[in-house]
Amino acid sequence: MPAFALPSLVCLRSVYNDKYLRYRYENDQTRGLLQFAGENVMDPYGQFEVEQAKTWAGLVHLKSRYTNKYLVRWPPNHDWITASAYTTNEDQSSWACTLFKPILVEDSDGTKKLQLLHVQLDNYACLSRSAAPFDSCLFAGSKHPDKDSCDVFAIINWESIFRFPRRVAFKGDNGLFLGATMHDGQPGLRFAFSNPKDPQVVQ
Repeated sequence: MPAFALPSLVCLRSVYNDKYLRYRYENDQTRGLLQFAGENVMDPYGQFEVEQAKTWAGLVHLKSRYTNKYLVRWPPNHDWITASAYTTNEDQSSWACTLFKPILVEDSDGTKKLQLLHVQLDNYACLSRSAAPFDSCLFAGSKHPDKDSCDVFAIINWESIFRFPRRVAFKGDNGLFLGATMHDGQPGLRFAFSNPKDPQVVQ
């Protein structure tokens, strides 16, 4: 199947267990790993930025929006994927390579689904069926597509479901809108305006 372009901000839902991929922080042993355990698309631990590779067409880096770190192996002798790399690494011979190849999976229902190939390992990223606490965590240990679709993920374009309007006004608990004011000759912001169209209201 061909590589294809991803949206710039995504959530990934496992076809196997119907859960969203999220950063795992609850368990000391697995903190930093990624697990298909999210219940809804608005989970702040489950949003990932997509950055195109600079030196390789069709390859991407994925960055956890919660940790602001890139997905990478954890550590060189493991296939677990963690959100812990401070910078991108496009050296395909390095265990710290952060490149993935998104591969489109054809689906009869018209939903866009993908597989992620870990470029350095040349393995598919999969949901793990290991025992707790590693159950449902993401690892790159499969040379071949999984027969149960543990390596197939639905793509949710997060920006398409949650988008601010071009202009907004902020209303305080006093019923007034936030705007620019002067106090003792110093500029500041206060919830002090009754009309959201007032030119001093922050938009």
